[in-house]
Amino acid sequence: MTPSRLIELTEYKRCSLGADLLSDAEGEELWRSFGSRISVEFPSPKTKGQWELTSQGWVGLVPLNDRLRLQLLPRIPLQNLFAMWEYAYKLDETRLPGLVDSDSIEDFYSRLAGVLAKRILLRLRKGIYKSYRGEADELGYVRGALDFRDRMKAPWKPSLLCDFEEHTPDIVDNQILAWTLFSIARSGLCRSDSLGLVQSAYRRIASSVSLEPHGAEACSDRLYDRLNEDYQPLHALCSFFLAHSGPHYLAGKNRMIPFLFEMPRLYEMFVAEWLLAHKSEGLNFEPHCRVTPDGENGMTFDIDIVLRDASEVPLCVLDTKYKTDAPSTQDVYQVVTYALSMGCEQAFLVYPMELSSPLDISIGPASPIRVTAVGFDISGDLGASGARFLEQVVATMKGREVS
Repeated sequence: MTPSRLIELTEYKRCSLGADLLSDAEGEELWRSFGSRISVEFPSPKTKGQWELTSQGWVGLVPLNDRLRLQLLPRIPLQNLFAMWEYAYKLDETRLPGLVDSDSIEDFYSRLAGVLAKRILLRLRKGIYKSYRGEADELGYVRGALDFRDRMKAPWKPSLLCDFEEHTPDIVDNQILAWTLFSIARSGLCRSDSLGLVQSAYRRIASSVSLEPHGAEACSDRLYDRLNEDYQPLHALCSFFLAHSGPHYLAGKNRMIPFLFEMPRLYEMFVAEWLLAHKSEGLNFEPHCRVTPDGENGMTFDIDIVLRDASEVPLCVLDTKYKTDAPSTQDVYQVVTYALSMGCEQAFLVYPMELSSPLDISIGPASPIRVTAVGFDISGDLGASGARFLEQVVATMKGREVS
């Protein structure tokens, strides 16, 4: 599908459109369906009779209808966005060369969809994975365990209620693949070469697997053995697609679904995975550390990253902030609370750019908590930026100045 109109929006940058470029019905649909992701100002004297659209920190593709598509672009170079996706979702571990060289979000999406379809087709040629699943059915013969209680209640029935195990391919492992292929084919975002592969793989797997909705969470914490170990990278790819096509859009009669991702969430995931891949000896980074300071009221803190020493003693907390303005009082309050809950005396606020006026203050009289703002700049060379960021963190922890 090639839309007749493509509107490009860069995150947090207002885009003004003539009143004739967007119909009232399209504007209302955009506001109702994506108002939390895209700010929509209708033509009025306030907007000088124009539409004003602003992406609120989201990137991706939104096919509004057969004629109109919105492309939400990041503030950073696309190559850096794709590299961050590879880190955050461990796509580099699945050996996918050339993805970072994609020339657009749509190209990246299509290439990745083609890779998933090819790998599923390869697995189908080797034979689809099957497992045993518990079943209960009325049969004309005994299979498995006969339900004697049911038999005693109705001895005149010719059928027998049996509990048995069915060796079947219609299991969650395969349903995840089928649902992901179905979602990609339905998105309207896949280019023709990759779409053909996706449709072919879906037709083959759908012949023996039922179509059941699954979210990205179904791809996590699955058990693998020698019979299905090659499903692990397949489910990692499925997780990437399903995480950005939420159930709100997958449900219902919509023929097309969007591909959207929140940049603050991506930045948080990227920083955590980068630190895990480049940690220094004797230092352990724990992403998403959940702490319940008071079990009675049920309050739980979800700390972005906790740095521990080799003995698992917390050394500091790190909180990512995807914004370009100076650290706010609220930012400091939050990270100090995290540090207190972990018993740390050091806390870092991590921003996606180099800071012109870095923050370095101590909070509290007796055992003050040192709050330091550092930058992991994602607008340039990610490797060099990450190395400097890690150097700043380690040097601050050891009380050294960074040159």
